[in-house]
Amino acid sequence: MAVRFGWTSGESLKISGIGYEPKGELSDPISPFLIQAGLLCNNGGLKMKNDGWHHYGDPTEVALLVSAAKAGGGPGGNRRIESCLYRSASDDRPASGRCD
Repeated sequence: MAVRFGWTSGESLKISGIGYEPKGELSDPISPFLIQAGLLCNNGGLKMKNDGWHHYGDPTEVALLVSAAKAGGGPGGNRRIESCLYRSASDDRPASGRCD
């Protein structure tokens, strides 16, 4: 799974690359807020080890981490300090988070 496109209210871009290795390019610069949202609302993990890239967690969340790495993004000084899952009639389980 890979993030191939990104959109904000005034921007759109294509993201190249395949798989979970953070190699690829963005067609245009993108808002750091979009990248930060994908990082902070995420329970996945992506780590470089001696034998290559390793990931864990939901494939969609890992794909968001990879796209952030391609954009040169990282969590910076912000971190998630609270999460809340909501009950819903569907299986999509909406959630919210509070960050410092």
